[in-house]
Amino acid sequence: ENAIVHTSPGTTITVSLRHEAERAVLIVEDDGPGIPPGAQEKIFRRFYRLDASRSTSGHGLGLALVVAVAELHGGDAVATPSGARGLRIVVSLPR
Repeated sequence: ENAIVHTSPGTTITVSLRHEAERAVLIVEDDGPGIPPGAQEKIFRRFYRLDASRSTSGHGLGLALVVAVAELHGGDAVATPSGARGLRIVVSLPR
Protein backbone atom coordinates (compact mmCIF):
# COMPACT_ATOMS: atom_id res chain seq x y z
CA GLU A 1 0.00 0.00 0.00
CA ASN A 2 2.86 2.43 0.78
CA ALA A 3 4.25 2.01 -2.72
CA ILE A 4 0.85 2.88 -4.18
CA VAL A 5 0.03 5.78 -1.86
CA HIS A 6 3.45 7.48 -1.78
CA THR A 7 4.36 7.37 -5.47
CA SER A 8 2.96 9.20 -8.45
CA PRO A 9 0.85 7.69 -11.24
CA GLY A 10 3.01 5.81 -13.72
CA THR A 11 5.40 4.49 -11.08
CA THR A 12 6.38 0.87 -11.61
CA ILE A 13 5.85 -1.30 -8.53
CA THR A 14 7.24 -4.84 -8.52
CA VAL A 15 6.47 -7.57 -6.00
CA SER A 16 8.53 -10.76 -6.12
CA LEU A 17 9.11 -13.83 -3.99
CA ARG A 18 12.12 -16.13 -4.16
CA HIS A 19 13.90 -18.66 -2.04
CA GLU A 20 17.53 -18.38 -0.98
CA ALA A 21 19.04 -21.33 0.87
CA GLU A 22 16.71 -21.77 3.85
CA ARG A 23 14.90 -18.43 3.54
CA ALA A 24 11.90 -17.07 1.67
CA VAL A 25 12.51 -13.53 0.47
CA LEU A 26 9.70 -11.12 -0.41
CA ILE A 27 10.72 -7.96 -2.27
CA VAL A 28 8.54 -4.92 -2.94
CA GLU A 29 10.25 -2.23 -4.97
CA ASP A 30 9.33 0.83 -6.97
CA ASP A 31 10.94 3.46 -9.17
CA GLY A 32 9.21 6.33 -7.35
CA PRO A 33 10.80 9.22 -5.48
CA GLY A 34 12.43 7.03 -2.81
CA ILE A 35 13.19 8.30 0.68
CA PRO A 36 15.92 10.61 1.96
CA PRO A 37 19.24 9.07 3.01
CA GLY A 38 19.19 8.28 6.70
CA ALA A 39 15.45 7.57 6.79
CA GLN A 40 15.75 3.92 5.73
CA GLU A 41 15.93 2.67 9.33
CA LYS A 42 13.42 5.22 10.67
CA ILE A 43 10.55 4.15 8.39
CA PHE A 44 10.22 0.93 10.42
CA ARG A 45 9.60 2.83 13.70
CA ARG A 46 6.05 2.97 15.03
CA PHE A 47 4.27 6.22 14.15
CA TYR A 48 7.22 7.53 12.08
CA ARG A 49 6.17 9.39 8.94
CA LEU A 50 8.26 11.28 6.44
CA ASP A 51 7.41 14.97 6.16
CA ALA A 52 6.04 14.47 2.64
CA SER A 53 3.51 11.88 3.87
CA ARG A 54 2.17 13.74 6.89
CA SER A 55 -0.77 15.10 4.90
CA THR A 56 -1.88 11.64 3.66
CA SER A 57 -4.01 9.13 5.52
CA GLY A 58 -2.37 6.60 7.81
CA HIS A 59 -0.70 6.46 11.18
CA GLY A 60 2.83 5.25 10.48
CA LEU A 61 2.23 1.69 11.66
CA GLY A 62 2.34 -0.35 8.45
CA LEU A 63 6.08 -0.95 8.13
CA ALA A 64 6.46 -1.26 11.91
CA LEU A 65 3.97 -4.14 11.74
CA VAL A 66 5.88 -5.69 8.85
CA VAL A 67 9.05 -5.77 10.97
CA ALA A 68 7.22 -7.05 14.06
CA VAL A 69 5.62 -9.94 12.17
CA ALA A 70 8.87 -10.78 10.37
CA GLU A 71 10.83 -10.83 13.64
CA LEU A 72 8.11 -12.90 15.35
CA HIS A 73 8.76 -15.55 12.70
CA GLY A 74 12.55 -15.37 12.90
CA GLY A 75 12.98 -13.03 9.96
CA ASP A 76 13.74 -9.40 9.25
CA ALA A 77 12.85 -6.50 6.99
CA VAL A 78 15.19 -3.90 5.52
CA ALA A 79 14.85 -0.91 3.21
CA THR A 80 17.38 -0.04 0.54
CA PRO A 81 17.38 2.25 -2.49
CA SER A 82 16.01 0.72 -5.68
CA GLY A 83 18.21 1.89 -8.53
CA ALA A 84 18.85 5.60 -8.99
CA ARG A 85 15.40 6.37 -7.54
CA GLY A 86 12.82 4.40 -5.68
CA LEU A 87 12.75 2.14 -2.68
CA ARG A 88 13.13 -1.59 -2.07
CA ILE A 89 11.71 -3.34 1.00
CA VAL A 90 13.08 -6.85 1.53
CA VAL A 91 11.40 -9.20 3.99
CA SER A 92 13.34 -12.39 4.72
CA LEU A 93 11.78 -15.33 6.60
CA PRO A 94 12.99 -18.82 7.44
CA ARG A 95 11.41 -21.45 5.20
